[in-house]
Amino acid sequence: MLLACTTGHVMAQEENHLPLRQGWSLQVQGGVVNLWSDLGGQKGAGAGYLKDLNMKSAGPVFGAAVTWDRYRWGGIKLELNAGVWQADDGLLKGVSPSDPAYGRYLRNLNVKAPFQEGLLLAEIRPFQFADRYHPLALTHWQPYVAVGAGLFHYNPTGLYTHPDGHTEWVDLQPLHTEGQGFAEYPDRKPYNLTQFSIPMQIGLRYHINENWALGVQFTYRKTFTDYLDDASTTYINPDLFAKYAGTDATVARAMSDKSYLLTADQQPIQHAGDMRASASSKDAYSSFTISVKYNLYRKHGLWD
Repeated sequence: MLLACTTGHVMAQEENHLPLRQGWSLQVQGGVVNLWSDLGGQKGAGAGYLKDLNMKSAGPVFGAAVTWDRYRWGGIKLELNAGVWQADDGLLKGVSPSDPAYGRYLRNLNVKAPFQEGLLLAEIRPFQFADRYHPLALTHWQPYVAVGAGLFHYNPTGLYTHPDGHTEWVDLQPLHTEGQGFAEYPDRKPYNLTQFSIPMQIGLRYHINENWALGVQFTYRKTFTDYLDDASTTYINPDLFAKYAGTDATVARAMSDKSYLLTADQQPIQHAGDMRASASSKDAYSSFTISVKYNLYRKHGLWD
């Protein structure tokens, strides 16, 4: 009788043990992505991080991930995502001329960039370092953290206003808006549209049963470029666009300095050498997603 009760108790524990076996799982997710750059932001002096996060500029992101759960406490995850990040100085319309953000409003730049990325991450579930029958290991709520390496491709576009007033989104990188590749600015090299990143994640899953789980996840990507928004340093001599940009000279000149759209005489406010953006730190982007995870295959037997 005692043996039967003990065996039944152990079996019940095993049945309630949610992340129980080695195997593969598939996750689909969707949410919003935010760009951390010089454009847009909030009122006041630009401070970076959460202070300058403006959810009005959030864009959509969707993706999927496959995970190999080698250990109870962690596994390797391959995540593929696609979305659109964006930022707009125009969101600061209405700020007082005495506000430090007024200069960003007058700059009047914006960017919208579709992107695709692949992330390879090591995922760690801290509650699973406890004994496998410990309440932390058995709870349906399982937090996790992950870090890894990423590769992404993006295409920054800006809103161009034609002389007749109609607008269209144009590719920014080929316009060399800050003189990238110009002999007069030898330190400004054309930036690549495919870049590496270091993704860092924190998330929480609720395991409905052994096969299904719902989750929320925040992912921050550190990058090695300051051109996610096509803005990094100072304005250049606009006459140089006629020398280098060819048939795109008119568009390039207009997209380099869009402050003219806010003046009565249609003349730009900025001058060559004025700060267009700060080169003191690299750009980054982050996402907040809601996910559904399903275990595709699980090996029988408990993990050690």
